[in-house]
Amino acid sequence: MRVVLDSNVVISALVSRGTTYAVWRRWLDDASAYMPVTCPMLLAELEKVLARPKFASIAADTRQDALDRLSRDAEFVEDPPVVVGATDDPKDDYLVALAKAAAVDGVVSGDPHIRRAGEVASKAQALLLANEAAGPGSDAKSTASSPEND
Repeated sequence: MRVVLDSNVVISALVSRGTTYAVWRRWLDDASAYMPVTCPMLLAELEKVLARPKFASIAADTRQDALDRLSRDAEFVEDPPVVVGATDDPKDDYLVALAKAAAVDGVVSGDPHIRRAGEVASKAQALLLANEAAGPGSDAKSTASSPEND
């Protein structure tokens, strides 16, 4: 399964231990669980947001590790042409464009306006799909009872 991880999912995973953390950990622990797809715009957004003072509580090495892991191990594609108006938030139109250009299975996001764009698997669905790919015995499934668990 190939997915676009919205920067809000990665950041949430770094600050909480809910569903987004389980989704992130699933990939860190087993790269075959799913493949994040990224592009320069997404990595730049993530780096910019993680540099905000409100995320100073996240250790600098943790922030850098997340960026390095995505840069090194995710599927990297060039920035897609952005279709203005794909979402209610013009700053996120590139995520839908990326999803379409890379023909991914979904965008994992906590933003309702991206979910309304119709390209998206919820955070819980993504975790469950990753668990199904892992086969029986995975214990992360129990953390995905609701998309609000982050």
